[in-house]
Amino acid sequence: MDNRRRAHLERVLDQVVRVPLFKDLSSDDRHAIAERAVIQEFPQGANIYEIGDPADELYIIEKGEVDIVPGGQKRNAVRTYSNNDSFGRCSFITGLPHREPAVARTPVRLWTIPKATYEHLLQVSPSLSQTTMDYIQSKKIRQFLMKRHRMSAVSVDNWTEHAMASVRAGDEIPSAINLESLNEEFITAAECINRAAVRRSKTEHVYDAAEVARLERCEGRVPAHRNGAKS
Repeated sequence: MDNRRRAHLERVLDQVVRVPLFKDLSSDDRHAIAERAVIQEFPQGANIYEIGDPADELYIIEKGEVDIVPGGQKRNAVRTYSNNDSFGRCSFITGLPHREPAVARTPVRLWTIPKATYEHLLQVSPSLSQTTMDYIQSKKIRQFLMKRHRMSAVSVDNWTEHAMASVRAGDEIPSAINLESLNEEFITAAECINRAAVRRSKTEHVYDAAEVARLERCEGRVPAHRNGAKS
């Protein structure tokens, strides 16, 4: 390894060990992450990611400041991150799209850890697997899912159990889809269609224009597949 590459790697390692998810990793695991880290630079005011973007990277700030902006507005930022901070961890682990944009408060230089790199290391690193499972069960993740994504306690418990089992098996961490909300919509739609069927049987399939409109509205309430949901 030449001196330039060695200096680059040492600089990345200095960032990696500051991330809670990586602090207990072995030296070999930290080197594996550092070797795959990608550098990105953004000018002041640039969007690093926007609302709805997939959370397929974990970000570590080498230099500069980043605002995580509430409600999609660039004013009154509630959280500002600076040198050596990491951000985007909750979305990264849960697989949910970003709910708030990240904006470069100053010119910023970032190291990013791709999701594919992380999931590969999960399969071969017992220490990363254990740290990840601890984070999945943490109060921070639970609050993130319940407050930011409005998931019920039951839905969070179901996802946590599924995610833990996946990590133990060496599989990808499943996305925390709000299944309870999805199920409620299907139940509502099914009840609506059932009521329409009862009306059809009572009227011997003779409908007026208002009835046809009601049936169409009911049938239109069956939700399509959610973005990111697995069939």
